[in-house]
Amino acid sequence: MALATDERRMGIIEVEHSVVIRRPPEEVFAFLADLQNWSRWQPELRESEQTFRGPIDVGTTFRQALDVGGQRIELFCEVTEYEEDEKLSLHYARDGLSFGLNFSFEPVEGGTRITGKGEGRMSGFSSLFEPVIDREVNEQIKTSLDDLKVLLESRAPDA
Repeated sequence: MALATDERRMGIIEVEHSVVIRRPPEEVFAFLADLQNWSRWQPELRESEQTFRGPIDVGTTFRQALDVGGQRIELFCEVTEYEEDEKLSLHYARDGLSFGLNFSFEPVEGGTRITGKGEGRMSGFSSLFEPVIDREVNEQIKTSLDDLKVLLESRAPDA
């Protein structure tokens, strides 16, 4: 029975992490919805370039370069859901990788719970590296959300 589960899961990356940030949802969302801020809370992000000028919305595309396990990985991204102050969903693609990541913003007493939840698939030769990539993606999402919390809580409100 465990073999069937392992076979079905092969090539799948799953991630889910949450933090509570002592800031209102609209402030947390506005900060996250500005690509210019991403390198401030994602230590592995080396470059982020929107393909056109203007505010982020559904259909916005951008390119990101990340340092993953000491290697530079370029991803092409598209905003797939955008609900102001509530949800921001992204789809990342690269040869052999397809990954959807949803950030949800929930008001809680004293701040905002932000949850990053995603699922992806690896195919072909890339799927051999799924366990390593799965661990790396999970660690990077957790670290990034923790860094976002520290960054936003250390700023003056509405800064």
